[in-house]
Amino acid sequence: PRTSLQKFCSPKCLFAYPKTQKRQKTALLRQITAPERLRKKADRLYQQKYTKEHCEICGQPAQCTHHFVHKSQSSYLRYSSDNAVPICMHCHTKLHKTGDPMMIATIVNKRGQKWLEDIESKRRISTKLSTEYLSEIIKELERNEID
Repeated sequence: PRTSLQKFCSPKCLFAYPKTQKRQKTALLRQITAPERLRKKADRLYQQKYTKEHCEICGQPAQCTHHFVHKSQSSYLRYSSDNAVPICMHCHTKLHKTGDPMMIATIVNKRGQKWLEDIESKRRISTKLSTEYLSEIIKELERNEID
């Protein structure tokens, strides 16, 4: 038998049905948003930890951390220090808007061909961003934040 939350095929159906009790909706909403909250917290900690003093492209003060391999392309590298490139907002915006090959080459030249090969091999590793995985990432980022 299905539980009260399993009576509906999707959250959309649950919320569309007017007689659904408020606590059922609240319980389902918590289930949906818990991983999202953890992901946002992990993303914030990642930015705080890996944003260094200077932009790796132009040398100006860095304001954020760029993912060399985009987050959408590799969940495994999403929180990896190897994938973190400290960068200023100007270079970050330009890099995302134009994909300037000279900017990419600057990063690769500073980090080396071995780094590029290593990160390309790690790109293929698949990881599910589950609640448990994100909780572990947060613990690791917080633990290293103190050091």
